[in-house]
Amino acid sequence: MSRTSKSILNIITAILGQIFIILIGFISRKIFILYLDAEYLGLNGLFSSILTVLSLTELGLGPAMIFSLYKPLAENDISICKALMGLYRKAYLIIGSIVLVVGWCITPFITYLIKDVPENISGIHYIYIMFVLNAAISYFYSYKRSLITASQNQYQINAVHTAVYFCMNIFQIIVLLLTHNYYCFLGIQVLSTFAENIVLSVRVDKRFPWMKDNKEYNEIPAQIRNEIMRNVKAMIFHRFGGIVTDAIDNILISKFFGLLFLGLYSNYLVIFSAIKSVLQTFFSSITASIGDFGIQKSSEESYSLYRKIQFFNFWLISFCTICLFVLTNPFVETFWLGKEYLISGEILNVVLLNFYFENMRRTILTFKEAFGLPWHDRFKPLIGAIVNLFFSTVLAIKWGVIGVFIGTTITLLGVNVWIEAYVVFKYVFHKSFLSFLKEYVFQAMLFGITLLCTLWICNLLSFQPFLNFVFRGIICLFFPNVIYWIIYRQSKEFKYIISLVNKYFMPAKRL
Repeated sequence: MSRTSKSILNIITAILGQIFIILIGFISRKIFILYLDAEYLGLNGLFSSILTVLSLTELGLGPAMIFSLYKPLAENDISICKALMGLYRKAYLIIGSIVLVVGWCITPFITYLIKDVPENISGIHYIYIMFVLNAAISYFYSYKRSLITASQNQYQINAVHTAVYFCMNIFQIIVLLLTHNYYCFLGIQVLSTFAENIVLSVRVDKRFPWMKDNKEYNEIPAQIRNEIMRNVKAMIFHRFGGIVTDAIDNILISKFFGLLFLGLYSNYLVIFSAIKSVLQTFFSSITASIGDFGIQKSSEESYSLYRKIQFFNFWLISFCTICLFVLTNPFVETFWLGKEYLISGEILNVVLLNFYFENMRRTILTFKEAFGLPWHDRFKPLIGAIVNLFFSTVLAIKWGVIGVFIGTTITLLGVNVWIEAYVVFKYVFHKSFLSFLKEYVFQAMLFGITLLCTLWICNLLSFQPFLNFVFRGIICLFFPNVIYWIIYRQSKEFKYIISLVNKYFMPAKRL
């Protein structure tokens, strides 16, 4: 199977899987809210953020591990692959144990991160321990997942995850309907995580029979070992900065504004995370192929590939963000949870701008990971974490909840975007950073103008809620895409995407 064919297969399975996950996730969240108090949603968000911080012990080993496997897998060098997997197996056993022990040790202190501990929720510490156990289980098997990803077979992980996640939600819904018990709800989640990892472990052993021979491992060549250590050292900074940036919003909201608002915000995160997951799985599905491409092709060819992927990313991200601006609150109020679960339009606008800026980084981040470049911007995450923590805290005290999210905006635009792009353009494409900046600013302006025009047209509508939502959806579907088609229809990138669609999704044209 060709590199492009594998990427297409990975993308298709990822998108289809995420559609199932999104649908069942919305139903599960609705049942959750009907039978459990809203504060439980806040606990979910808070404990997930704490476990994100604990994942710092992984030290960014995953990306370094996948990158180091590209070449030996492409050359079918089983000796090196076995040596690397032996090292990673030991490392992840240690990491999983550390997460389990450290997570357990900080259990007595978690209530200090909650403004007002709800009286209607008992056993908060036991709930947290179940989150810790669920996180630790994944680390014990992560090294095998990485082998599937590095071999450009992400679709296998996508298929297993979708099946297990779907079954997990079905059982959780049944349990909530019958028992209204949050502990049983979490218990099913832990068992599902274990089951998913066991299934993937068995698949790896069948696909790579040499994985069963784990008694003796060859020595890793000094050059490869030094490269791994260099990347891991750099990824320590990336992991720390990324974790602080990702977790700080939820922790600050819980500390300053309580679990109730965090629960409301977490409902919106279900929507945003569902879309973000589709986008992330798209890029995780092609990362290995980009890495393989970079080994064999020139920097100019890599730049041409980047422009095609970035063009597709912009079209997709801007379209999704415009839809979210127009449809999110009407959907929450009319079809899903009700008016009492809405957050203000001002807060939602800032959150969605962050959604756009965060996901527009995805192409650059994918190339940086695929080409193994964590060392060159190793201090960027630390700077970003400090900036984010400072501005989010200060602005939260001054402006309230919206200040937390504005702090994130400042970090994205003031630190992350331009440093990451500078590194990739310098060390991968050997081009001026200005070429990135011009295109980025043009796309941001195009997105902003299209968004404002779409909102203006939608605000002219005055129907009953259901019809209003339907017509808004139709406008979002056609107006932005028509504008982008008019502007980009003659570009090389647009023609390339269309050629892929014709080749892989319209087989009748090949007859």
